[in-house]
Amino acid sequence: RMADWLQGPYFYEVYASKMVGGKPASLELVSRLFLAGFGATALLGPTVGRLADSFGRKKGTLAYAGLYAAAALSTKSPALAV
Repeated sequence: RMADWLQGPYFYEVYASKMVGGKPASLELVSRLFLAGFGATALLGPTVGRLADSFGRKKGTLAYAGLYAAAALSTKSPALAV
């Protein structure tokens, strides 16, 4: 959970560099993206924890690694699908 807060300054630059409708992302959009990320973590965290308990920690870890890798690769795209 601390990692989300630590990467915040770095992800601001990633979000701000995205293009939305041919224009750079606004400060308001970047703020909403941060808020949506933290809100999703708060709402989905317990459910994901239960799923990891049900299907096994190894499968949960592998799923997380795959999703995180896909998310990391998506930062290289200049477009932001909203």
